[in-house]
Amino acid sequence: QIWLGMNERDPTLFDMYRCNLTTGELYLDVTNPGSVIQWQAHDDTFQIRVANAMNEIDDSKTIRVRDSGETHIWRDLITFPHGEEGRFVTFCKDNTTCLVTSSLGLEITALLRLDLQTGQLLEKIFAHDKCDIEGVMVDKAGEPREIGVNYDKHERHFFDSSLEDDYRILQSLAGEISEVSVCSKARNERLWVVKFQRWEGPEEYNFYDTTKKKLWPLFTSKPELLDYEMARREVVHITARDGLKLVG
Repeated sequence: QIWLGMNERDPTLFDMYRCNLTTGELYLDVTNPGSVIQWQAHDDTFQIRVANAMNEIDDSKTIRVRDSGETHIWRDLITFPHGEEGRFVTFCKDNTTCLVTSSLGLEITALLRLDLQTGQLLEKIFAHDKCDIEGVMVDKAGEPREIGVNYDKHERHFFDSSLEDDYRILQSLAGEISEVSVCSKARNERLWVVKFQRWEGPEEYNFYDTTKKKLWPLFTSKPELLDYEMARREVVHITARDGLKLVG
């Protein structure tokens, strides 16, 4: 089965349907009450348990959750007034807490642990001092493995030492003037498809074996550019009149 968002019932609203990949049969599972702009499924149960709703009057955004796909009772977890940012990341394995990013009370977004029933802040896990959180990788228990930020270049903050070792190896193979990103992984996470974004050339794609710690080239995105010497990108910090830094 897969989830499909469709506006078949009402052209102005997207409901969530289960689609049987074998038969193509559609089943209406979750009906949009009128304010939900995005749904999220719980990976372990394959049930829609998160709804991101927008208030058209004050432009605030609210994350709503429910305990299971069997109940129609939703509750507000956290609300972001206009100008604030945040999103739901994942349910934790204990099913009593969850992870969200939030800028409430901050100049930037932080990764927080909240109580699922009350929305109470339990832990501030991570916040960069200069920029928002760009991405969060979690393990099967819903705990963070790596957090990505991008102030003047992409940086990673690791909570998993084995993952950090693999990225360190990949960065050494890519070189200092390249950014490393993982495009996809095998189910057992042994084989990765990784991309090297070189500052002075085209993107390079490779296979990486996390067990053997070896890399095999796949292809270059624009091989015709390899014949040219391209200018190296440089990060520029400009001090504005208010003393803050502009990054370019």
